Formats: sequence, structure tokens, C-alpha cells
Amino acid sequence: MQSQVPISGLTKDQAQRLLAPVGPVSILEVSRAATSNDVFRVATEAHGTYYVKFHTARWYADQSDTFFVVERECAVCDFLRRRNMPLPFRAWGDFTRAIVPRSVFISEELPGIPVPDALVRFPEQRQNILRAFGRYMRQLHEMEFSIPGLFSYAHAYFGDTRPVPPVFTWDEGALHHPAHLQRDALQMLEKKSTMLPAAVVPRLTDMFRSLADAVRADYSPPRFTVGNCHAWHFHVDKANGAWAIQGFYDFEAVSAGDPNIDLVELEITLTPALQARSWRQPFFEGYGAWPSFDGHRRRLLYYLLCELGKPRSKVIPDTPWLYSQWPMLVEASNWPHLAWYPEREAGAAQPGAGTLR
Repeated sequence: MQSQVPISGLTKDQAQRLLAPVGPVSILEVSRAATSNDVFRVATEAHGTYYVKFHTARWYADQSDTFFVVERECAVCDFLRRRNMPLPFRAWGDFTRAIVPRSVFISEELPGIPVPDALVRFPEQRQNILRAFGRYMRQLHEMEFSIPGLFSYAHAYFGDTRPVPPVFTWDEGALHHPAHLQRDALQMLEKKSTMLPAAVVPRLTDMFRSLADAVRADYSPPRFTVGNCHAWHFHVDKANGAWAIQGFYDFEAVSAGDPNIDLVELEITLTPALQARSWRQPFFEGYGAWPSFDGHRRRLLYYLLCELGKPRSKVIPDTPWLYSQWPMLVEASNWPHLAWYPEREAGAAQPGAGTLR
């Protein structure tokens, strides 16, 4: 597979032409905002800030163009608008390849600030912010689909239909079928087993061999699943005295599937942001229920395995400490024992065992 050539830059002239749907704009600055995919931040003089996203990550290395991902990102925006959850920004795609060499997704900047920043900046408001975040995620996850798979442009036409009728789409991922999650977890365990305490490997092997059966019910019916569900992609703001999620970025992996995967991805982004697990209680109060503890634990262990060995992992800041925790994590029977990140503050009370549903 050939390596994807990164986009070297975006000129002010190119940015101005891509922003033509906004009208005549004066470009102040173009800067690089992300590098996994090439994303550029475009600041204008009087029309706000926009982002131009080239889908150039390594998993697109064999694609000469990624118009189908741009279509997905646009479709999610249209779908949420039909579901009365409109995203408060302009968003569109340019598929011409006449201005830049690839199809690109363009969106205006979200109002508010990323949730982790708000939680750090307004510590006295953490519980209210987290409850608002939980409520928003519940709204997303309540959207039911008829069959699993990656979101496609056709889904947008059925945004006001409940459940969303069958649409042909790719469905080979862990988000879509429990057997694929089990497959991926076992493959990751085989790859990373030498990084674990030897006594833990047989226990994890047993847990992952039965993973599909343990989480099967969470895939039925398939529900709206963000996929790349990172806490900093969600922006929050205070209006009329109440905190509310304004929307989120990154619709690249949106699927009809298992939304509990989103909850694990929030676990591994919120816990490091706060250096504590105290976010769980108010978040799941807003969400309306706690996830199945056993399913959450198994998924979390898989995600931690994925992070092992990464030299600059934000999820695992203290590798020796986590190494000492693995025996307790594989045997954990309640939420307080699910302590995978070194605490830096006193956590709020959490359920002693089981779940709230």
C-alpha cells in the first residue's frame, strides 16, 4: 500500500475560493490545525473562522480521492438538522478538485469551548457541564437505525424517519458487529501481550474470547454512534444561565452501531483531562443510565491495549503505574475498582457495584 502524500499547505487564494459559498471574504491567516488528517484553520476578517479538512490519514493511503468521506461528513450535518439537533455552523463539501487536489470538507468554527477546557476553566460548574454533556450524548444515542454500518449520504434523506430504514453501507467495523470487536481485541492482545504482566494474559484472553457474547445486546438496535468520540471535539457554552453542548466536530466515522463504544472513548479522553474519574457520576446522571459495567470494562481494556507502546500517549502517562494496575483491572467488579489512570484529585462518590440499569 502506498503512503498517502500529506498536503503541504493551503494558500490564502485557495482558501478564498473554497469559501466562495460564504460570499466575498478577506483571508487574514491560514494555519495548520491537525495532521492525522490535514486540517487547516482559515481566519477571515469579517466572516468568522473556518476549517478545511483533507482526509489524508494513513488509512486512506490507497485512495486517490476521498469524496465519499466528505459526503459522509456533509450527510451527518443534514441528518442532525432533520432530527432537530442542528449544528450551529455552515458546512459543505468541495468535490471539484479544481481548487485543491482532493475533495475537502469545510465547516465554520463551533461557538463555545471544548468540554475539557470548560471543565478545567470552570471547576465549580463541572457537574452542570457534565450533566449537559450526558444529556446531549443521550440524544445522539437514542437515534435508531434498521441495519448497522457506516453513515452514508443516503441516510440524510431519512433523517425524519424512525427508525432510519435500511441503507446499503460498509459494515465491517467493530462499531457495527460484536464479532468484529472481539476479532480486533484478540488481535490487539496478541500484538501487545509482551507489554502485560504474564499472569494477566490468560485472563484477558478468556475475556476477549467471550467479548462478542458479553456485548451483543448493545448492538441491537444499531444506534447513532460518533465513532471518533473525543471529548475535545464537543463544544459547550452557557446561554440563559444554563450550560449546553453546542455541537461537535469530526463525523468521519459516524455509524449505526454500538454507542457504548463512544462512552469508552469519552472515558479515555475525559479521565486524563481531569486526572480523575469523578466525571462519571454527573455525566451518567445526565445520560440517564450507566452502561453495563462488564461490557464497559472489557471495551476499556481493549482501548488501553491499543494505547500501550505509544511514545506520547495522553491516555497512559505513567506506564509502570498502569502495569501494576492490570491485575486489579481484569478482576474489577465495580466502578471504583476501574482505576486505570493515576488520580490527582479526590473523586466524587461513585456506585459501589453493578449499574443503574
